[in-house]
Amino acid sequence: MTGLDDAQWALAALLHETLPALLPPARLAAILDADTDEDPASWRCLTETGVLDLAVPVAGGGAGEGVLTLAVAAEEAGYAAVPGGFLGHVLATLTVDPGGRRATVALGQVLPDARRLTGTVPFVPGGHAAELVVVATAAGLSVVDLRAGGALVEGAGGVDPTRRLGTLVLDGAAHEPLPGGPARVGWLVDAARVLLAADAHGGARRCLDLAVAHARDREQFGRPIAGFQAVRHQLADLATAIAPGRGLYRLAAGHLDSGADRAHTAAALAKAHLSEVFLTAARDCVRLHGALGYTWDGPVNPWVGRALFDHALHGTPATLRRIVADGLGWG
Repeated sequence: MTGLDDAQWALAALLHETLPALLPPARLAAILDADTDEDPASWRCLTETGVLDLAVPVAGGGAGEGVLTLAVAAEEAGYAAVPGGFLGHVLATLTVDPGGRRATVALGQVLPDARRLTGTVPFVPGGHAAELVVVATAAGLSVVDLRAGGALVEGAGGVDPTRRLGTLVLDGAAHEPLPGGPARVGWLVDAARVLLAADAHGGARRCLDLAVAHARDREQFGRPIAGFQAVRHQLADLATAIAPGRGLYRLAAGHLDSGADRAHTAAALAKAHLSEVFLTAARDCVRLHGALGYTWDGPVNPWVGRALFDHALHGTPATLRRIVADGLGWG
């Protein structure tokens, strides 16, 4: 298992304290009711704490950190259900210094290599607010300036109201190739899977905490439902399913940072397992909340959408387990 250094532990503690305080249930509900996934307060917090520049080289004013540190931040973002384009932005910073601009990635389709790019790429996180986008081509990664013409992000929707997906439309857009060649595309997709796995682990932890708090507060037959053995067993089963997950995403992140041969399969396995656990945790949390859990105003609602998002983006568990099986020679 990849351990954390003191700075990474401090980052996790800082974000665990600040992000949920910025995004209490009432604030999250207001954001969703406003039909937006933008929250200036949480984005400002991520900017001021340096989280958005963790992977930017030191020469560019960042910290020069890798996937593991970003994954630590992603776990806490998942716990707090941070809305907006955090995922796309930090993934982009693994390959390009955005210079203070909002950035994202478009990895849902590999475009033909050309002097100017034309085509569409679906599933772009936070694209409606981005100024730069890192795209995948047959020759490798390239960066496109969305303000330069020939490129725009259309639509903003999806199953997760806290993280909307758009479609990148390119029509003769200029682009700047990035180093690394075609292999860098696969590496960045693996990094995305690790960050989604970390987000899923944080979200699952929050679902467990919400379920435990509700079980302590909700009374039936004159006592809290946490006193009933069936509820206790359900919570215990959920806790034991969630607890080992942190090691999976941290191991995969460490492999990506070190260039280990097992990084590709480790990223696929982490995302497959943790996104599945998150979806189970969200569903169990809804059931434990009873009728309230099924309503738009229920406290679990933001994490249900995030669980579906993490489950589907960059490969469902079934698809990813096929990758693992092929990597182990079981195909």
